[in-house]
Amino acid sequence: YYEEYIIKSEKNENKEFQLLFGKTLETDNHREIVLTVKGSVRAGFNLSKLGVDDIVVHGDTIDVQLPAPEVFDVISNPSDYNIFVEEGKWSHEEIVELQSNGKAHTLNNALHSGILAKANTNGKEHITNLFKTFGFNVVNVAVEEIPVIEQSKINHQTIRDTLTTPSKDTLTKSVECESVN
Repeated sequence: YYEEYIIKSEKNENKEFQLLFGKTLETDNHREIVLTVKGSVRAGFNLSKLGVDDIVVHGDTIDVQLPAPEVFDVISNPSDYNIFVEEGKWSHEEIVELQSNGKAHTLNNALHSGILAKANTNGKEHITNLFKTFGFNVVNVAVEEIPVIEQSKINHQTIRDTLTTPSKDTLTKSVECESVN
């Protein structure tokens, strides 16, 4: 699954400066950034989870029990982005943080588009073709039930739980993501 998405972030920082002679000056430092980021999601069968009982051969017939398809990774290259609007100063770390926030957006869209069902269909076809090239005339492929992840609850914790990769908390006041397919 691949998508380009737009991230818009705004941050207001109210600062108070103490001037000479006891006067106080308040400033409103508004920062805004709009950038496009490219993200992709890879999914498929983790064949390392196959046990000896998951493949059974009967002459020219083979029965294969596959684990449920799963998301392997959500990729957003930190150097692959375009900035369209930049008000104020944004550090490289803040931009990388915005991109990592977009990973939840990309994962949500991939799951919503049926990436696990597509991985299931394509994976079964590839496994069937592989064993037919090995000379089996009948290939029976069964798959564990595909897990259901509630779309509205996908966030950094879901990504960490799904991929076991660390993620930081957001630094921004608001983040909006929009897909550009």
